[in-house]
Amino acid sequence: MPFGVPYRIGDGGIWVGMIMSWIFWILVVALVVVLLVRLLRTHEGGWRGPVNGPDSAEEILHRRLANGEIDVDQ
Repeated sequence: MPFGVPYRIGDGGIWVGMIMSWIFWILVVALVVVLLVRLLRTHEGGWRGPVNGPDSAEEILHRRLANGEIDVDQ
């Protein structure tokens, strides 16, 4: 290589640029896919109900008793 020129078109320098551009765009597409998946997972299912979780058995029993679904004898 005369005069310290690292790449000339005939030496494959253009291929390095092409490969780097392909790698760049693959990384950009992968980043977009990852961001979309994370975004969709956070909004999946909408409202998830109360934060405290399901009612305990005792709470269900008191509610059913108050609604008249069961008697004290049951």
